[in-house]
Amino acid sequence: MKNLRIKSSYLLPVMCAALITQTARAELFSIEVQSEGETYQQSYDNLSDMLDALDFDEVSNYIPAYTDSSAITTVVNFRGVPVVLSSPQNSSDITMSIGAIDVSELFQGSSRDDSMDLLSDWYEGEGDDALTRLLQELAASTPSDPVAGNPTSLMSRTVGNDFDYAMDTGAMSGVELSNAGQSINGNMVSVFARYSNYSADGIESREYSLPLAYTVRFDNSEDRLIIRVPVAYVMYDGSEVYNLGLGIGYGRQMNPQWSLTPALGYSLVGSEDVGSLSQLVSTSLTSSYAIPLAEYELTIGNMLGYYSTLPTEAGDISQNPEISNTVLRNGASLNIPTPRLVADTSVEVFITDTRYFGSELYIDQYNEIGFSFGKDKTVVTEDDGSYVNYIRRVRAGVKYLFSDNSEGYSLNFGYTF
Repeated sequence: MKNLRIKSSYLLPVMCAALITQTARAELFSIEVQSEGETYQQSYDNLSDMLDALDFDEVSNYIPAYTDSSAITTVVNFRGVPVVLSSPQNSSDITMSIGAIDVSELFQGSSRDDSMDLLSDWYEGEGDDALTRLLQELAASTPSDPVAGNPTSLMSRTVGNDFDYAMDTGAMSGVELSNAGQSINGNMVSVFARYSNYSADGIESREYSLPLAYTVRFDNSEDRLIIRVPVAYVMYDGSEVYNLGLGIGYGRQMNPQWSLTPALGYSLVGSEDVGSLSQLVSTSLTSSYAIPLAEYELTIGNMLGYYSTLPTEAGDISQNPEISNTVLRNGASLNIPTPRLVADTSVEVFITDTRYFGSELYIDQYNEIGFSFGKDKTVVTEDDGSYVNYIRRVRAGVKYLFSDNSEGYSLNFGYTF
């Protein structure tokens, strides 16, 4: 059997796109089947359930007059991108039309089910350039792509982690070192827990993440090596997505107020529910400058980063979204000591602005505002006359994110020891 490219344009995708606009705003996956003068619609939480519903044996359950020789048209809402599947009367051929990227493919199997198998092979990797364009369209026009384009995507989360770790230099405004004159040079383990809830175009995403980090501080130096392992679980309206990463950064203290942190990272996202698999590599440079303001401390952060996907293969699936972006993230935070409230505590308020340049994304600019409250102190140990100051930090906070077409919040808790 062969897979043929059809170059001529089809009006059907354009005509049918309007039919699923409202559905696309409420569900990740849905179908509308038309045959023998009848129509039925169904919505699904994940790709697997939708693919099961595309089995032609299922059609007769809703349209009793349907037979294998009937003409049939199925309008698919694929995570917000309209896809039209059609088969003429007395034919096993299936034509797939994706108007958003001007692609039409003809699948010619010995039966309609065989043609659907060829279509599945196309999506698993045989679609080559056309498949890449579909993956790019998902990131550009839908709020639920796991790779990029929304606040809970892999790219957005990596950008936030790069900036946050570089800004967390370990300075403790308003808190005295237990051993005056000594630097904070003890190694640190950081455990964070975060819950995020965002809404965009009717699609709700929930994130549960556990970013882990180990910071190595060098004797007689404020420089530090940061090793981080971000882990996250995301749900897009019932579809599950898993994320895992590894990053390394080196914080160079240029002077008592200013530090520079170059960082490298690798991350992986995968989801059978939404049919997505991708790798992401990243590099960034973040500047953090602290300005003392009486008992307060104002910190200015500026980050320049580059984030790009890689071709990914696993089992029968091969995907290459070819999404790359240069990212600017700028922010400011104000640390306000609150010893009168509780000893060794402070409130931190912050604001950030993030902008993406490169591949088209559904959300390419957003702002965040928030605050945290916590307790910071040091524990000093002595070994043969050498003092080591270990940070003990507990902080909890909330963050609100907003853009032209998305908003939501995050609840954060962190413990460093």
